Amino acid sequence: MINKLFSQAFCSETFAINADKVVLMLQDHLESMLSAKKKVLETTDWESILHRCSQMDTRFTNNWDIFLREVIQYSQHLHHPHYIGHQVAVPLPMAAIIDLLSSFLNNSTAIVEMGPMHSAIEVRIVEWMAKKIGYSNAAGGFITAGGSLGNLMALLAARQIKAGYDVWNEGIQEPLSVLVSSEAHYCVKRATQIMGLGQDGAIPISSNNDFQITRQALEIAYQEALKKYRKVIAVVGSCCNTGPGTFENLRMIADFCEEHDLWFHVDGAHGAPVVLSKKYQYLAQEIHRADSVVWDLHKMMMMPSLCTGVIFRDKKNSHLALRQQAPYLYSENNDEHDWHAISRRTMECTKPSMALKAYFCLRYYGEDFFEKYIDHTFAMAQHLANLIIQTPCFELAIFPQGNIVCFRFIPEGFDGNIDELQCKICKNVVQSGVFYIVSTTLKNHTYLRTTIMNPFTTEETLQNLLDYIQKC
Repeated sequence: MINKLFSQAFCSETFAINADKVVLMLQDHLESMLSAKKKVLETTDWESILHRCSQMDTRFTNNWDIFLREVIQYSQHLHHPHYIGHQVAVPLPMAAIIDLLSSFLNNSTAIVEMGPMHSAIEVRIVEWMAKKIGYSNAAGGFITAGGSLGNLMALLAARQIKAGYDVWNEGIQEPLSVLVSSEAHYCVKRATQIMGLGQDGAIPISSNNDFQITRQALEIAYQEALKKYRKVIAVVGSCCNTGPGTFENLRMIADFCEEHDLWFHVDGAHGAPVVLSKKYQYLAQEIHRADSVVWDLHKMMMMPSLCTGVIFRDKKNSHLALRQQAPYLYSENNDEHDWHAISRRTMECTKPSMALKAYFCLRYYGEDFFEKYIDHTFAMAQHLANLIIQTPCFELAIFPQGNIVCFRFIPEGFDGNIDELQCKICKNVVQSGVFYIVSTTLKNHTYLRTTIMNPFTTEETLQNLLDYIQKC
């Protein structure tokens, strides 16, 4: 006999009624955000939010909808046109709907029988990404939970292939290093330390005044590693660098890696989607020469987090990062290169269906939709840069290549600490809730930093931002 409590919890009619309520809440929220009628961030008093949670009932029965409205109210509002902060996607509503379907079905792509359709879809979206990168049919990979994990997986494969021995079974026999720009995302250095390569596992390559690495700087970093008696196994090219948003010369890095027999990995978490834009694909010129590429679909393709492609030029290499026996998952008769058992190649075992939303939205909206989105956000960044150049007391770090803009506000006659002033401005802007921006450090100086992710951020929005900053 089925317990009545369970029957109530899984009642299909109740599910539909409650789902309608939540969707209506989100509909109201979306309308208010796109019209910019509310603040982008309700409060920065984190302690009050913690206190608010502690005052809530431990069970939600009749008033559960009130609780969810508060969750919405006190969240960061990424759909607000004034959200111009971190590199986090403004999720497509249709993608969120597909995420609901994925969560409800709860199919895993660890092994094919746990998610037959979902596993096949993951293979197809990876094939699509590989084709856009410019890889041949020999390419392959998988979807994983974020760029940080994706970079780690690519570098684990690089270590196994370029160390010169079987690291997986024998362990590290000598100090190994990866070369990476000083402007790159911190997760690359974190990955090398997780891999047991130590403090010098990631050798920084100095950037020039344009916040990009040069052939000379790359050679200097390589020689520095050798002087420390470290074997260099890979170079990581940023597409694009996180702080300044600059794209590296991938052709130059590819040439260097070929000359020195190094693995070439591209961290394209944010910038790889430029391959979809006829106008901006030159920024990733010759990305197809990389041995591996990381591409976050939850950044410039408007997918809810997380959804990262780790694509290998030779799909056989994707099987080398991890090699584990698990008889409760894999048959001894299975080919280790079989696409069916995706979790052979990923850190996750209970691996959620992350690819469905991206695959669906590509088919639903078409590639042109995402190309227009990329072109729009890049154009808005250029417009903001031009406004900064034309407005007295503002200083641009570098003219943007993508949708990231770094700048400073220095009032006329100001003789105080300019870096502290930027921190104060950023804090005041965020606390106001009117706009959301962040700050970063470039060449040891503090800059205000914006990343234009919202397709409803307009020229007027950006002018209002500069006007607001001048009042702070």
